[in-house]
Amino acid sequence: MKRYIPGISIMNTSMLRYLDRIVGKPASRILFLIKKILRKERKMQDVHSIHPKKILLIKLWGIWSVLLLSPVVNNLKKKYPWVKVHFLTKKWLHTIYDASIFDKVYSLNTWWMLNAIKDFCLVPLKLIKEHYDLVIDFEVISYYTATLTFLINPKYSIWFKIIGKTKDKLYDFTAIYHESKHITEIFSLPLKLLWIEDISYDLIPPSYTLLDERKVFDDAPDINNCIGVNVNASDLAYERRWPARYYVQLIDALSEKWEKILMTWDISDVKYVSSIYDQLKHKNKVLNVAGLYSLKQFFVMVKSVKLFVSNDSGPLHVAIAYKTPTVSFFGPETPVIYGPKFHPELHKVFFLNLFCSPCISVFRDKNFVCNNENKCMSGIRPEKVIQTIEYFLLNKKFK
Repeated sequence: MKRYIPGISIMNTSMLRYLDRIVGKPASRILFLIKKILRKERKMQDVHSIHPKKILLIKLWGIWSVLLLSPVVNNLKKKYPWVKVHFLTKKWLHTIYDASIFDKVYSLNTWWMLNAIKDFCLVPLKLIKEHYDLVIDFEVISYYTATLTFLINPKYSIWFKIIGKTKDKLYDFTAIYHESKHITEIFSLPLKLLWIEDISYDLIPPSYTLLDERKVFDDAPDINNCIGVNVNASDLAYERRWPARYYVQLIDALSEKWEKILMTWDISDVKYVSSIYDQLKHKNKVLNVAGLYSLKQFFVMVKSVKLFVSNDSGPLHVAIAYKTPTVSFFGPETPVIYGPKFHPELHKVFFLNLFCSPCISVFRDKNFVCNNENKCMSGIRPEKVIQTIEYFLLNKKFK
């Protein structure tokens, strides 16, 4: 089977952040002056009494953030059963769900420069024609989304207030961003401005078809006895990776005593997964499926394995949504925000909580430089992880 090697996007995360800072920030300040002159100030009691017919949610960066804000959709439709929920995101991100979650999806293609320029100009024109009653912007860093929300001109707009940021001045109402809360709780804070109570934080599991399931089980009929392993992390912060040599030691130990190991992928780096596979002793007991299956088929795999081992990354959230037991590694980021929130018997988090951890923060635009040789990850010893996994395999739960 031919292995898919993803291409390199010209518009990578670093470049997009740079452009957003030098273009979006000045633009948002100019629009704030226009807002002060032309727009009447909206009052909190007004938003409490609205009956929105059409709502737009915005979340551009991070493919798996769509999954993490899925509880917001459920809670909005519970409060307003008649409402149409639209979603704006980067191209491909909406494929996590089928059409039953969002009533309409708009996407920005940031893969190539010309596509990005075209979409960043044309998509706002389409959104203006929708006449939204409410826009909720979940992009806590981007100034582009602040400018976009202003141009769309909804009846009301909501964002997060972050100390030191100026983009909140373009919105009608703001919820205070707290890094002491779990991300599902953070994303749900705007709902409280709408007087939505009894909020559910359950993630909506990603969708797949029966054909996807059949393909996976035809190729790996014993997948229910496999341990899934995700060795990668996205380019948002490669420092979130547990060291490759530790994964080699872990997989070798587990494949000696237990069932087959399934090395999965998170859509971004097939070569990195294969470089670890090439170092393994017992390749006959390890299935390297990186690049061989579609995203939907990947969902089937994560749901079906008996245990999923992963860095702090999107595939971990997929496993959590399916209630697949997990072992995860955190260092630069905190599990308080992105770790498993419920069912502690199903999830084990390794986090050393060093003096420098966590070092990723939205208050620094998620930019950071490690001055401690990534010890927050290298200090998590494989021997302890192996022992923890073996305990789970024997007892079907974590201590």
